[in-house]
Amino acid sequence: MREYIQATIAMLAVINPMVCGMMLIEYQNPSTVRKNIFEGLKAMGLIFLILVASAIAGPLVLSYYGIGMEAFKIVGGMILGFIGFQMLGPGNTNEEKASKMDFNKVILFGASPGSIAMVMTLAAKHNPNHLLPYIALFGTGMAIILSIATIIPIQLFGKLKGPQIISRFMGLIIICMGIQFLLDGIKDFFFMYPS
Repeated sequence: MREYIQATIAMLAVINPMVCGMMLIEYQNPSTVRKNIFEGLKAMGLIFLILVASAIAGPLVLSYYGIGMEAFKIVGGMILGFIGFQMLGPGNTNEEKASKMDFNKVILFGASPGSIAMVMTLAAKHNPNHLLPYIALFGTGMAIILSIATIIPIQLFGKLKGPQIISRFMGLIIICMGIQFLLDGIKDFFFMYPS
């Protein structure tokens, strides 16, 4: 059960529904609340499809190119750690970037390279034999449901206070998970190729 919860938190952190909701609300006026909710639902649906495809096909693509899962865990952990440090940094936050984006950028933000790296890393970590990555899929599905449950109230009630604090807390979680994935990759490498 712990793996399912961790996968959900990890995917929720990289999708970052607070930022997605604020990206939509920047273009909102009272007559477009319903449109924003519809756009948010549509964006979350497309993000879900992209991440599911990445979870299922990603390990197969890596295998085709001869990239070992342990190497991907190391690189994926480094990418996630970098993303987490960016979320922790002051000033140039994701919320500030979000205000300059349009509706279509919600999809690019939610299904970013970081999100794809996360779902592929989860698939590699929990399904080393290329079986259906059910833990990564569960985490992605739950993160999308929770994202929808976050985005709709933001559109209905306006901007929420403290999104930077939440984003930085999620950044800390991503850093910790990235380091854990990196360490798992190093351990797997030395276990598979002992000296």
